[in-house]
This record gives sequence, structure tokens and C-alpha cells, in this order.
Amino acid sequence: GRPQAVPDGNLFIAGTSCKDFSMLKGTARKDIEDKGTSGETFLSAVEFLEQKQPPVAIFENVTGAPWIKMQEYLTGRLNLKDRNDTKNITGAGKAKSADDSVKFSIDENGRYVVEEVPRQVGMRAGSLVEGFVKGDSNPNNVRPLVSAKKGSKDLVTLKQLAKEHGINLNADILVMEKNARYC
Repeated sequence: GRPQAVPDGNLFIAGTSCKDFSMLKGTARKDIEDKGTSGETFLSAVEFLEQKQPPVAIFENVTGAPWIKMQEYLTGRLNLKDRNDTKNITGAGKAKSADDSVKFSIDENGRYVVEEVPRQVGMRAGSLVEGFVKGDSNPNNVRPLVSAKKGSKDLVTLKQLAKEHGINLNADILVMEKNARYC
């Protein structure tokens, strides 16, 4: 059909097409960003949640779906100890180290902006980093991240960001700015 406006509501329930994520496809399975029906539907649902912000969202799909990566997109939180796991992504092979391949620019306010993201990480390019949570802290205790290098043209790697701000790459959680927060 043709595009239709979605009314406001208190509950959002979605199930993307399972065919791209199904274990029955073996090595032909697709990941979220592979331009398959499953991934495109999921990313559209994430965009919808950001815009409409319903209080409750429920997702359904097959066991073989990349659930951990989907959770990263939805929550805006990257558990850094899992940054190099392939997270049930087919064709990922050996993951590129997120330490060097997640890259950020720094805007004129000193905010970190996600610019480059490896396949195993569920973050959207263009997202702003809100801060980080120490591994053993209350998950609501987000420590803000602001760089002194405001408006720098140089890209900063995750490893460099962690070193500058005392982030433990094996325990802490990186938090993206989100209009709506889901768990």
C-alpha cells in the first residue's frame, strides 16, 4: 500500500519480517543494516519510536535475530564489554575492533557525534553521546561527556574518548542521547 500516517498511542507493537534473520537461511541471513526487509522495518520502527515516543514498545522476532544489537539501537546504550562481540550477526566474521573503528567528531559545543560505526555495534551515525555509566553505578547515573576540543575537525576513536574521560572499556556503558528511552 501507500504510506499512511500512524496515529499517536500509548503502546507500540512491532514484529519485523523474520525471513532475513531466520536461522533457516544459514549464512544467507542478513543483518540490520544489510538493506533487507527485516532491517529496514526495524530501523523504521526505531525512527518512529524516536519521533512519537509511545510509553511502551514491544518487539517480536525469531530467536536468530540480532537481539543484543537491536537492544543497543532501542536503548541508546552500548555495554562496552560487549563492543566486539558479533551479536548473532551473520557474515560478520572477525569483528573489527570497536576501539579503533567507532569514531566521533566533536561539535561546536564539545559534544561527541557518532560518525563511523562497525558492523557489530548498534549505534546510529549522527547520534550524540550523552555520557557514560560506570559499570557498578546506578544505570541512571549518567556522567556527561564534553570535550575541551570544541569544533575539532579530527575524528576521535572510542579508545581515545575512553582514555580522555577515564572510561573503562571492559565495564562501563556508553549512553547516546535519545528522545525516548526504552529498556
